[in-house]
This record gives sequence, structure tokens and C-alpha cells, in this order.
Amino acid sequence: MLNQDLLINQSTTNQHPLIESLKQNSYKRVLAIRIDLGMREEHQLSCSFIEFHEYKNRLWNNRRHNKIFQHCIGWIWKIEYTQKCNYHCHCLLFYDADIVRSDIYYGNKIGRYWVKNITEEKGTYHNCNRHKERYKHLGIGKINLNNAEGLDNLNNSVISYLTKEDTEIRNALTKEFDALNLTAPRVRTYGYSNNY
Repeated sequence: MLNQDLLINQSTTNQHPLIESLKQNSYKRVLAIRIDLGMREEHQLSCSFIEFHEYKNRLWNNRRHNKIFQHCIGWIWKIEYTQKCNYHCHCLLFYDADIVRSDIYYGNKIGRYWVKNITEEKGTYHNCNRHKERYKHLGIGKINLNNAEGLDNLNNSVISYLTKEDTEIRNALTKEFDALNLTAPRVRTYGYSNNY
């Protein structure tokens, strides 16, 4: 799998390129798992963007050798910043729904792996699939890629949220690097896999 990171956000007026790729490669059903990764409150202020980005990279790199990700066929990620929780990452992982059935189970496994193995107990996570009933336009869980409503919810409710414009992270990066008397580098805050 090649990670095709982007420096700018994708417009979601059409299907996301990853969804198109999955459909073109004969996937009929996916298990969409939405998980938010962050740092525990006592570690938020001390976690720089560079450190958080390294945690995220370690998670992606470790997926090649981890059974949790064995049937993962694609992912979308975005790092954001808010005053309340500092840097955090929204992730959407796609599994082959013909093989994997329990989205809540996999969301929890990924979250626990983030907390225990990646951040060494400094991290926290929120498994959005655990509370699917709260979503008015459900675009997570089992999605039939030929079902117009499910696909519309996935593209226009879930993916559009992940790819929305975020100015707060730019301001946070400028502030963080100004404090170090450095110019803020061009960094990736959004990316997705391109499997084919």
C-alpha cells in the first residue's frame, strides 16, 4: 500500500478517490471504522505537532506487521488542532466487510493499540462506531458500495468532515514554530492510502 498524502484538502462534491479505487477493484462492501486519536489531558500541552505526527506515523508503519490491520484495505486521516484538546487525529479505516464483521471490536483494538503501544499510555481514543445510533446520516459500519444512501452518507457526512478546511492547525503550527524561532515547515495534516 502506498500512502498518498496531500497538502491540501480534497473536495467531496464527488466520491473520494479512495472510494472510487475500492469500487474499481471489486470491493462491494466495506466496514468503515471511524476513530479519533488524541492525547490524555495531562499530556496534551506537552505534545508538540512533531511528536504527535511521529506517533501517527508509527501507527501507520506498524500496521504492516500487526494482525489488527490484516484486512484493512484503505484509510483516510487528518490531524487537527483545537484549544480544548490540542493535536488530535481523525481516522477512517476501511476493512473488507466480506472478511471482517465487528467494527466496534476493531475500533477498540486500534484505540487500545494507540494508547498502549504507540503512545505508551499517554494517548486516548474515541471509537465512533461504538455509538453509531447517534448519527443522523450513518456513514460508518458496514457500507454497501452500491447503496446510494450509504455511499452518500459516507462521502458527505464522514469523509467531508475529515477533509474540511482547518485554519486552526495552521495557526497552531505557526505559533509552535515561532516559539522555537523557526519557520513552520510545510507538513502533511491530511492523507489517504492509494492501494492500486
